[in-house]
Amino acid sequence: MARVNEEQLIGRIRKQLEQDPAIDDPMQIDLRVERRGGILKKNTVVNVSGRIRNEAEGRKIEETIRTAIGEADGVEVENNLVVPLI
Repeated sequence: MARVNEEQLIGRIRKQLEQDPAIDDPMQIDLRVERRGGILKKNTVVNVSGRIRNEAEGRKIEETIRTAIGEADGVEVENNLVVPLI
């Protein structure tokens, strides 16, 4: 399995988010890539966080991230997006 370059992965995701008109303010979305797991098997986790308008936008963001990741082996998405209660 090839190691995923974190900077390239975030760049690809950020580009996809910025191109999607359904996402209100993609620059308010925080992206972090982490490596988790043991010595022999490490998974790459894309942690997405920030405040969003509604749950539909959150689903769209996660879907866009999964599309940007493609079929990368061992890459997971951890969705920590929050809809403010107002």
